[in-house]
Amino acid sequence: MGLMAKHIAEGADWPIWFSGQAYMGALEAYLASVLMLCLGPGVLAVKLTALLLSLCYLVTAWALARRVLGPGAASWFTCWYLAVPPLFLTLWSIKLRGGFLSVMALGQAILWLAHVIGNEGGTRRRFFFLGLLSGIALWTNLLVTPYLFSAGLYLLWRRKLFGRPAQLGLAVLGLLLGAAPFWIYNLLYQGATFQQLLGGAQGSAVVNLINLCQRHLPVLLGEFPPWQIDNSSGSAAWLIRSLFGASMVLLLWVYRESLWAFLRRSRQLGSGVELYLLTGLGFVLAAALTHFGNKPEPRYAMVLYTVLAPALGLALGGFWRAGGKARLVSLTLALLVFLFNAVSIYGQDRTLPNQPIHYVSQKKRIPIDRAPLYRLFENEGIEAVVADYWIGQLISFETAERVVSVTRPQRHPAYLERYRRAQRHGWILHGPAHARAAANKVHRLGALGLAVRSARFQDLSVVWSEDEGIAPENWQARASSGPRPAHAFDRLEDSRWTTGCKQLPGQWWEVDLGSLQTIQSLGLLSSPGDAPRHLRIEGSTDGQVFSTLLEATAVGTFWQGHFEAMPIRFLRLTQLGTSDRWWSIKELFLYSRLSTR
Repeated sequence: MGLMAKHIAEGADWPIWFSGQAYMGALEAYLASVLMLCLGPGVLAVKLTALLLSLCYLVTAWALARRVLGPGAASWFTCWYLAVPPLFLTLWSIKLRGGFLSVMALGQAILWLAHVIGNEGGTRRRFFFLGLLSGIALWTNLLVTPYLFSAGLYLLWRRKLFGRPAQLGLAVLGLLLGAAPFWIYNLLYQGATFQQLLGGAQGSAVVNLINLCQRHLPVLLGEFPPWQIDNSSGSAAWLIRSLFGASMVLLLWVYRESLWAFLRRSRQLGSGVELYLLTGLGFVLAAALTHFGNKPEPRYAMVLYTVLAPALGLALGGFWRAGGKARLVSLTLALLVFLFNAVSIYGQDRTLPNQPIHYVSQKKRIPIDRAPLYRLFENEGIEAVVADYWIGQLISFETAERVVSVTRPQRHPAYLERYRRAQRHGWILHGPAHARAAANKVHRLGALGLAVRSARFQDLSVVWSEDEGIAPENWQARASSGPRPAHAFDRLEDSRWTTGCKQLPGQWWEVDLGSLQTIQSLGLLSSPGDAPRHLRIEGSTDGQVFSTLLEATAVGTFWQGHFEAMPIRFLRLTQLGTSDRWWSIKELFLYSRLSTR
């Protein structure tokens, strides 16, 4: 994390940080970079960043609980539960990852300010500040949506949004200013953040909600460690789950009149407990309707602590206020929860899964020296790599984006553009069989005519290209059918151009190279089984008159074609065979030399 904040402080490729969807949350990263400028690079600045955001979260949670639940034991128990939380929140509150910690602090602040406006009235300054906070939180992480849903509906229901155009306009202005980098990024990259949010396996709403209850909620309560969720739990875990269930019922019962007044849109001011419940409802809707509810890990469900903590605080605080022996019950329950949290943190196996660029042997973490890897990148001119997500992120950050990484799913359009423009690419392979996988990669790339080399660094291997032929940066493609013909040379094996229908004579794909180029050979990668049955390759200088360069009938998944060298600007591939399979091109390489094989 410190390396990443240092990387920001040094200056990096701005589009990825404008997105607000980086490895650290944008707010967390910039705060850490400021502290590093003051304290110098190192772990201390990052730890202080996590501490400051955690304290902000505790203070805002206590401030809101004090307004909703009243001053006294309930609000303090709410704060204490978040200060000594289950394992899951503990892990995510001591590491800056994904903007979760900052968005929870900002989300609580948004709810607090909405409560102030809803009960005391909204000045122009308050509305502007609410909009600004909402914008910054939106830039940090879209997980703020349930908070915005709750605050907006609460103020709408309290009749605080209509009839006040000046205040509403200032709130919108604050929102636009706070989230300006977020909007700019999505305008530049066709709503990439929203595509990511709505992409992936959605699952049905019912299945997502069942997953939320069966897998996410038990982890939030500390029943299972977040990396190993099973279907069994002990009696203590069930007791904790029952305690929280009873606390939620108590919350609804104690504030039933306030909730009913809110539903009736009564002018009578309520407690504001509906802010908690609306936030939970907003998250449940988001989990049901997006792929986040279908994920096996519950980090996106951290919003539910907004409801869990005050529900428990109300229950414990109620016993405490009763006095006498009831206080003993309150302390016993509190100690039970905190003891359970301590056991979930320290008593369970905390052997984390393998992290990037290191491996675990006999429960001992063995780091890999990355300096030789980065020297290789610099010496060989490698500008972009394909790597597993975490390894790729680490490489991008530690090289200050001098080397960018892509993975599947492709998360950052800014990186994809950099990858496509790169003159030399690399592939990172790791795991027990990385050496064998690297050898196979070298063979596959060599079969396409690329000049490639490989090297081994402890638990990973690197394959890189020394010559990929003519750079496709200025190429323009079109085809007789099928969308995205440019996917045939985007240098990503996970994408392709395809006809979308069975092979028939006369189907064609054509590329304009942008200028005259002397071509002597090509490499063609097809999807398995989708290679053309009979292929004619033609070249032209003007796009009107084409000359045949080569015809072939034995075209495989990996294929090279050689022909007499000649200058051309337009290259056309025409499919002349017949097959029930589609015709597809995953990658096309062109060489002004004879290819390697």
